[in-house]
Amino acid sequence: MISAQRHAPEAWKSAFTVKKQFVITNDLQETSRLCADAEQFLEEAGTPPGAIYGAVLALEEMISNIIKYGYDDHADHLITATLSVQNDGVELLLEDDGHFFNPLESPAPDTDLPLQDRRIGGLGIHLVRKLAHSMNYRRTASRNQLEISIRGGRRGSGTASTVES
Repeated sequence: MISAQRHAPEAWKSAFTVKKQFVITNDLQETSRLCADAEQFLEEAGTPPGAIYGAVLALEEMISNIIKYGYDDHADHLITATLSVQNDGVELLLEDDGHFFNPLESPAPDTDLPLQDRRIGGLGIHLVRKLAHSMNYRRTASRNQLEISIRGGRRGSGTASTVES
């Protein structure tokens, strides 16, 4: 199930932030549909290609992690992805009710080690950190909230912060 809501009329795109919210369940099959719908939305909003690439990649990596590792049960859980297009890029807000997990505290992989000596996991988060202009995490009312800022195709600065509530 994917639902979406646009928060600004088409005619306002150039003057205001254009925002769209997607809601999916914790089913990996929904990830590819979500990413395709998000890419279409970003293209229609006139987002620069580099920012689209970074935003869709970040969305796919982080949503996949939420679905794979966020839940112990097999019940349906709702995951919300809100995309805000601004003049200089895209803001993603990902919200889920999974286990507490702050990806900003995840250790960076040692990319100098040979592949066979590296620990499994962490490359996707590492890649998103490198692409992002900034990332912020907070846990509020038993929900993970991750904000990822992708700027117009330029490589990110990797700034990150955690807010505790």
